Formats: sequence, structure tokens, C-alpha cells
Amino acid sequence: AVSRLNATPLHFACFSSQKDGECLKMINLLFDGLIPSRTLYVLYVNIKNSDGRTALTIVTKRDFLKCVIRLIELTDVSNLSIESAIESKNPKILDKYLEKYKDSQQELGDSGIHQSDNVNQKSCLYLLHLACKYNNEVLLTYICERKEKPDQLSVKDNNGYTPILVAAKYGNDKCIKYLVEQHKPNLNIEKEKTENKKQNILHLCAENYKILQNELLPNAHIKICELIIKEYKRLSLDFDYNGNSPLHIACKYGHKTLSEMFLNAMIEAEPDSLEYLLKQNSKSNTMGGTALHEATMNGHTDILKSIIKTIKLSTVKEIKKFLDYKCKNNDGQTLLHMACAKGKW
Repeated sequence: AVSRLNATPLHFACFSSQKDGECLKMINLLFDGLIPSRTLYVLYVNIKNSDGRTALTIVTKRDFLKCVIRLIELTDVSNLSIESAIESKNPKILDKYLEKYKDSQQELGDSGIHQSDNVNQKSCLYLLHLACKYNNEVLLTYICERKEKPDQLSVKDNNGYTPILVAAKYGNDKCIKYLVEQHKPNLNIEKEKTENKKQNILHLCAENYKILQNELLPNAHIKICELIIKEYKRLSLDFDYNGNSPLHIACKYGHKTLSEMFLNAMIEAEPDSLEYLLKQNSKSNTMGGTALHEATMNGHTDILKSIIKTIKLSTVKEIKKFLDYKCKNNDGQTLLHMACAKGKW
């Protein structure tokens, strides 16, 4: 019996039960009503509802360990979702999933680990990546100490991300803090870059930074950048495949706090090269400009003022010379050209 959403009574039992023990009783009652055939049990347990979720996925997410133990033995390996095990934040549940796997080091499919929230994993090669995706410091610690060798921290997924880069993408500061404090010798943070875009941790934070409605709440991406810049200021000088520094990206998206943080890091890392660095053009488009062009083109006047104020040029004449003759994009346009072309008052 299935509903219009392809949910069986087993799905409803797993959704509606308040506690693990209550859910287990309902599961056993349903199984008692079936013809005693393991084949039928397996078929029943592996039915997916319209959201692609099995009964096991549901009880895993709800942290019902007894139900997981009851259902996992009847679940096909192809229907096991390591993601849901990581989300549960329960080491005992994760262990039950890992016990189910015989070959735990197979490759994942081409989809990669953070393009879909509902990927049914066929391996547990990327346990550390998944723990970092879900900011699960408890399981990350458990995996690092009990399951994985330290060199797994440098393994890249199909998208070219190491675990710490996954954490940076999703703004999961707890995982990054744990990795930096506990596994620093096994990390190579200054050389950690994504495969295709060649972006470092600061690039990823700037690109995925979310402006919170409540400005009083601490922003995770900002906390990550503060932690990383404290020891790795030179990452602010780094350019990705498209010639963008972290400052370029922060200016493009209007992230004032990050842009000021990156600019100060650049000054501390290379105090005599700020003017040179600010003249560096992006290659992301045919007119690729400087970080100042990005701020101008996208109407972020507050960032533009902040950067110009920080540039150590003593006179108005020197500032004018820099803006009119030195700060140009690949098409020779100054900031004034750009502002006029874009209608930015």
C-alpha cells in the first residue's frame, strides 16, 4: 500500500513516531503483518517515496539507532546514504553504515559530493568531505581519530575539493577551526586550491559569503577568514585561474567587511606592493579590471571609498594620477569610464 507520494505505512511510521522505541514497535508490527519472506522484507524496506527517501534514511536523520539497526540489514547497499549518516551526528549510526559496506574505498559517481543534497553514496571514501559539508565537528573528530589516516585530509573529491575547502565553501567554521588546531601538520593550507578555478580558502569564503539579515549575528565566512588570515596573510595575495584575488571577489559582491579584511592582510603581507597589487587585472572577462573596477561596476561605493582611503598616497594629485593613469582595465578604461558607462552616480 502506497500513498500518492509513494510512501508506504513504513514511511509514515518512521516519520510520525516520537521516539526510537515507539518507532521500532511500529516497524515490528508492520513486519509481523507481512508474509515471512526476506525477499519481500527487502523489497518493502527499499521502497523510496517521492522525495527519494527510504525508511532507513528517515530514521537515520531522526537519530533512531534501534530502528537503524533493524532496517539496515534489509537495505540494499545502493540505497545507503552516507550523507544521512553524517547528518545524524551519531558515531554509532555511522559505524552501522560502515559495517554494511564491504568495499569502502570505491570511487563516487561523477556528481561530486556537494552538488546534490540527496546523493546516495556508493562508497565512504569522502567521509571527511561530508563531515565538513555538514559542519559536523563531532563526526569529523571521530573519523579523524578512529577511521581515517591523516593523509586523507589532502584527498580531493570529484570537484577538486579537499575537506577543508568543502568546509570553507559552506562556511563551516567549526570544522576548519578543528582541522587547523588539531591537524595543521597534515594540511597544506597555503597550497590548498580547487581543481578547476584554482581558488584558495579566502576565494571560496568571498564567493559563498551570505549577508545575514541580522547583522549582529557572527558570520561564519568572516570567522573563517579571520582564523586563516591570522597565520596565512599571503593567501590574500593569491590569484585564481581567472586572475581574481580574494579582494576582487569581495568587491564584486559588495562584501565590505571581507574587502577591508583582505586589503589589510595584503598591506601586512606586502606593504610596499599595494599599489602594484591593486593594479592587477582580472581575466574573468574581456574587459577584466582591478578590484576597484569590480566595486565601481557593481555600484559598491562604500567599498570604493574604503579602498581609496587606505591607499598610501599622500596628496590629491597622487591619488588622481593613480586613478586616471595607473588603475585601468584591459580595455584601458579608468574607474570614471566604468562609472559613467554603468550609470553609477
